[in-house]
Amino acid sequence: MIGIQAKIKIDEGDSKLEVLIWMINQSIVVLQKVSRQEKQENKDNH
Repeated sequence: MIGIQAKIKIDEGDSKLEVLIWMINQSIVVLQKVSRQEKQENKDNH
């Protein structure tokens, strides 16, 4: 999904560097959510 949005941003005129930074920021948010969910699941299982 992030890749599709990035392609749209590039097509709309954003620079590739700006889009890369945006993609990294989006990925960090996703990884943080996954990490929190895993911690919660581990807490629930113990």
